[in-house]
Amino acid sequence: MFDKDDLILLWMAEGFLNQSSSNKLMERLGLEYFEELLSRSFFQHALNEKSMFVDVKKEALEEYRHMSFVNEEYVAYLKFKPFKCAKKLRTFLTVSVGLNDGWRGCYLSSMIPVELVPKLQLLRVLCLSGYFISEVPKTIGNLRHLRYLNLSRTKITHLPENVSNIYNLQTLIVFGCEC
Repeated sequence: MFDKDDLILLWMAEGFLNQSSSNKLMERLGLEYFEELLSRSFFQHALNEKSMFVDVKKEALEEYRHMSFVNEEYVAYLKFKPFKCAKKLRTFLTVSVGLNDGWRGCYLSSMIPVELVPKLQLLRVLCLSGYFISEVPKTIGNLRHLRYLNLSRTKITHLPENVSNIYNLQTLIVFGCEC
């Protein structure tokens, strides 16, 4: 479900790689951590490729820090509307399962980047990769804590100028976008 390099970039965005104890680049340190975890059989192949979405109570969402979901052909706003109250959410991540062989793309309600994402002020990781979205809202520049932004394989042709206001942004992935 995760590529090794992508996983290391996510670890960097979440602040899991502490560089102060060594002079190594964070990417190198992440690779060493990955190799160590791999040698201890920490990683496993996913057996189930079905999309799942767990229904949780609104009160529980207020405490959630990380959310990932499997790309589906159509993703409606109503599915994510309860996440408006997830004020502490740090990770909003799409995961591609079974889409690697000949990417076909998925449709995401435009309300998610426009209405939901700006409410998630503590986001460090935002991945909307593989969705047919054509525009990044200007409010993206207000996400001060964002460190990882993946908009790859979307219909986006340009980014708003205020993306440069995201002071903590370490990783911006835009390959495979429309030109």
